[in-house]
Amino acid sequence: MKRTVNRPKSGQKAGVGESAAAFRSTFGERFTALLNLFPTRAVAGEIAGVHPDQFPKYARETVKVPLQVVAKLAVQKGVSLDWLVSGDGTMFTSGDSPTEQDGDVVQVPVLDIRAGAGSEQWVVDEAPISTLALPRAFLLRNGIRPAHARLMFGVGTSMEPTIKDRAPLVVDTSDLGERDDIYVMRRGSGIIVKRLQHLANGSVILKSDNPAWGPETLPRDEADELRVLGRVGLVLQSI
Repeated sequence: MKRTVNRPKSGQKAGVGESAAAFRSTFGERFTALLNLFPTRAVAGEIAGVHPDQFPKYARETVKVPLQVVAKLAVQKGVSLDWLVSGDGTMFTSGDSPTEQDGDVVQVPVLDIRAGAGSEQWVVDEAPISTLALPRAFLLRNGIRPAHARLMFGVGTSMEPTIKDRAPLVVDTSDLGERDDIYVMRRGSGIIVKRLQHLANGSVILKSDNPAWGPETLPRDEADELRVLGRVGLVLQSI
C-alpha cells in the first residue's frame, strides 16, 4: 500500500506500483493544495508554528514534514489526513468544503510510553505529556474510538516494516485484546508492542512482523500476567 499512514496489517508494502519520486511529487501537490486554503502562507505558518519559508522545503521534501505541522494545518481546514498523506479518499473529512467545528477534532493525549518492538521498554509515568489534534472521522474510519485514542511510540525494529523505529502509534485503549491483532502490552515492568494471537488452551503467541525475530509462546500462567494497554489502530510515520 502506497502510504506513510499505515493500518498495521501483515505483509504490507509501501510504494507498490508507484515510484518514490512520483509519490513525493504527489504529496507535494496535495500539501500545496492544503496551504492554498489559507489566505497567506504567513497565516498557515502561524497556525502550524513554523516559519513560512519552510513550506517550499516541505512541498519539495528536501526536509521532513513534522507530523504536528501536517495535523495542525489539516485539522484547521477539515482536510483528510488519509487524502493528504496517501491520496486516498476525498480531500475533506466531511462534505465538500472545509469545516472548523470543534466536534470534528479530537485532542488525542500523547503519552510518554515507548513500546519495545524488540526488548521491553521501561515507563515510570503514564500521564499525558501533550495532545495531538486529529480529525474524529479519521479515527473512526480506522476503527479507533475517539474517546479512547492515545498516542504512544514504538521503539525497535522487530515490527518492521509495519512499525518503524520510533514511529508514533495511535492506540485504542478500549480494545484490551479481544481479537488477534497488534497490541501495546505491559509485560512485567516493561512495555512491548507485538501481534497477539490467542490459543484455545489459554496460552498466547507474541509475533513480530520482522522475519528476523521469531515468535514467542507464553503458557497460560504467563499469558495471564500480560496487561494489554490497547490495540494499535494506526501507525503514523514521518512524511
